[in-house]
Amino acid sequence: MADQISLLVNNVELTKFNSYSVDADFYLAADAFQVDVAGSVDGIKEGQRVKLQVNGVTELDGIIDCPSRTLEKGKRSLSISGRDLAGLLVDSHTDGFGEMLGPDGQPLLNPSLEYITKKLINKVPFIQRNNVFYQFPKDTPVPNWGFVYIEPGRGIFDVLSEKAKALGLVFYAMPDGKFYFGKPKSKKDKDEKNFNIVNRFDGRGNNCFYSNYHPDLSKRYSVVNVISSCQGIDAKPTSQLTTAASVADPSFPFYKPFYTIENSGIMTPQRQARMIMDMQRRQGFQLTYKVYGLTQNGRNWSINELCSVDDEENDLRGTYFIYGRRFVQNKEEGKYTELRLGLPGLL
Repeated sequence: MADQISLLVNNVELTKFNSYSVDADFYLAADAFQVDVAGSVDGIKEGQRVKLQVNGVTELDGIIDCPSRTLEKGKRSLSISGRDLAGLLVDSHTDGFGEMLGPDGQPLLNPSLEYITKKLINKVPFIQRNNVFYQFPKDTPVPNWGFVYIEPGRGIFDVLSEKAKALGLVFYAMPDGKFYFGKPKSKKDKDEKNFNIVNRFDGRGNNCFYSNYHPDLSKRYSVVNVISSCQGIDAKPTSQLTTAASVADPSFPFYKPFYTIENSGIMTPQRQARMIMDMQRRQGFQLTYKVYGLTQNGRNWSINELCSVDDEENDLRGTYFIYGRRFVQNKEEGKYTELRLGLPGLL
């Protein structure tokens, strides 16, 4: 059965499109969409809620940013673009600034991540508290950030991402409009491989028509060193500073050290070094495929999933993490899914 895509806006379901692009990314906020509707539709305005579904599954819950109408040679067209609900958290600055206060109106020491989140999203429309989920691994440190100071002019998503990172987590949005504090899937979840990519020289079983492997050594280091001091280092002579933790990357081909200072006291230097190396390895590995259609084995392609890869062209075999997915239809390539894969378990 052919994949079906629909856009529900203003109680009207649109199903006929000249083209569309629907993105989702585990590591980035404000996933975007654009659909070019066949003909013109009345009543579509900026600021309206919109739900985009693929095969009956919600793949974007968001808001219209720009409905663009064009009249050319007597032919009308409508292009609708916008972002998911995370766009609200990206655009909205924190309502108030200074030290975060508790229910008694006094500065609150070491508030929980749940308290900070509820406080910041309290006045944001469309996003409900019960749509935020906290998936804390057993080794998640207890918050020790003291009094939380909110700087004026900061976006809500930026603040929550910063707090998540301090605990070794990621704050991310899923296409269905739910938000999570958690970690990306890792090889420990190997039984959850729901998708596969095959790209062999002889073409046997191939299911992708495009691949691009783009490793980038410039974003990586052979060893990450963390200098830690909870009291700060401004008044300390450099002779008294020592490296508190070092984490090496055995896959890096030569010596290239990285140093940073961690003085927040929230994470141990070892955890901080490991997290930094994780992010460097993630940024240095880019793998993209394009596959025809929007599903595999009856399931829509999705982010935060593991994918088995057998790629002779790029000499890649193993389990990889789907962090990015874009559904596309255009005149040039028809209907397809672009997949962005990375290494599993990296923050």
